[in-house]
Amino acid sequence: MVRAEGGGSVAALTGAQAAALVTMVCDLTIGKKAYAAFEDEARALREQAEARRAELQEYIQADIAAFDQIMAAYKLPKGSEAELAARKAAVQQATRVATEVPLAIAQAARAVLPLCVPLARHGSRTAVSDVGAAALAVRAAVP
Repeated sequence: MVRAEGGGSVAALTGAQAAALVTMVCDLTIGKKAYAAFEDEARALREQAEARRAELQEYIQADIAAFDQIMAAYKLPKGSEAELAARKAAVQQATRVATEVPLAIAQAARAVLPLCVPLARHGSRTAVSDVGAAALAVRAAVP
């Protein structure tokens, strides 16, 4: 079976990159005297960003698998009424999965955006543009 990265897996990768940027800015903030009052929150934001990054990276493969399922369903035989019915059911099931995965990707990517706001306000000033890039990446990941 040919594996193909489509819009869902690209969105998952983009969301994972957004989360990685949030993690990086947290790392540049944590342990710095100038941001000591924000450190506990930065640690919590980092933990959440890493959880979203890992989740989104897993969705890359899930989206590819969902696409593979659709392609396999369309290749099922349709010579008899029974084969045609089985093929139709397989296509419907695969299509359901192929819509659920991108929705989950959008939800996971969207969850990165609220992490950006406090980090932009209170995180390392040297990396505020990276927080902005993370927010833009979230927007790109969620159509």
